[in-house]
Order: sequence, then structure tokens, then C-alpha cells
Amino acid sequence: MSLPSRNDCNDACVVTRSFGKLSNDRSGQTKGAGMAVRSRRLRLAGHGRRLHLRILGDWTRDPMDGVAECCRALMATEKALGESIRQARSAGHSWAEIGRALGATEAAAGFDDVADAFALRKRATWELLWMERAKSA
Repeated sequence: MSLPSRNDCNDACVVTRSFGKLSNDRSGQTKGAGMAVRSRRLRLAGHGRRLHLRILGDWTRDPMDGVAECCRALMATEKALGESIRQARSAGHSWAEIGRALGATEAAAGFDDVADAFALRKRATWELLWMERAKSA
């Protein structure tokens, strides 16, 4: 298992911040699209290697609400990941293949190996993102 680097995190998910930014693009406009966004919103956009997260609104007002909002979004993506893994297993893919797809392990004999390697990778990512930001704050 390789630990994530800052570049791995950037390749895996691009985060775009928009704080109260007015949209000049009127194509596909929805109600209120030209107005400044004040409430917090998370949006996944794109697909494949172009998948990215857009962070809209004012996230500085109540940081703990932001933590809770991100936790809910994380749970939703964890559910989608779980369903994808169940489908991959049903289609006959091995735990080693799933571990490689997760970027967690090259050699996995079963669920426990993949889960342990993925948990270590997530923890390393948290340390990279959470602790580094805390030091600079």
C-alpha cells in the first residue's frame, strides 16, 4: 500500500470553491442561478478523471455545520461505493481487483485485507488534509 500524497488527493478529487459568485453562464439556468449563493452547497460534477466537487456558499459562518454537512455527503458517497463493490463482487471480480480499483492494495486475499488497506489509506489522507490545514491555520 502506498500512502497518498498531495498530488494523489488532487488527482482523485478536484475541489472548486465559489463564495457568493455570480454566474455569467445562462445556459441551462435554473431558478435563482444568477443570484449569489449564501447557503452552503456541495455538488459533484463531471465523471471519470474529471469528477470534481464544487463547494458553494459561505462555509466560514458556522464551521461545525460544515463538518456535519460534509459528513452527510461522505456517507452518501460511502453508500454508493458499497453498492458498486457489491455489484463488482456479484460480477465475479476478486478482492484483489477491488483493492487495486480503490488504490488501497495490490495484494488482497479477501475483504479484511482490502478493508484494512483502505482504512489505512483513508487515515493517511485525513492526516495529510486535516493536520496540514490545522498547522497552517
